[in-house]
Amino acid sequence: MQEFAPAFPHEVSIRIPMHMVDLGNVIYHSRYLDLYHEARDHYLDAADCSYREIMEKNYHLAVADTHIQFKRPIRYLETAIIRTRIAWIRNRSLCVVQEMTKDVNGTVQLCNRAEFTLVCIGPEFKAIRIPDTFIQRLALFQASA
Repeated sequence: MQEFAPAFPHEVSIRIPMHMVDLGNVIYHSRYLDLYHEARDHYLDAADCSYREIMEKNYHLAVADTHIQFKRPIRYLETAIIRTRIAWIRNRSLCVVQEMTKDVNGTVQLCNRAEFTLVCIGPEFKAIRIPDTFIQRLALFQASA
């Protein structure tokens, strides 16, 4: 297992659209998963591991486990800042840690934190080894933080 320092090498800002909020004008709880997924795609692109490339090689990174901590709400038209990092990589899985913050009058507030365990699966929907080139690119990108 390869472990990484708790530094976040990537962040993306996403303005919250109306379709993501509930009647209370806050992000509906399940929509956080969509936002985190989008941020992971941006992270992979920045690490030169685009998900399109992953799919073209006929494998996927399936969510096997997730833990989310809800701390503060984010509302319609606010900008969520999502930071992403890899905590560890094993032969067939990896752990992604993500935090969602917002700026309130110049102060960054932690609103949400999530950990995802992703398993590399092949066309048979069985766990397979993560390609070495993918691991090397992620490790290099994560080390740049």
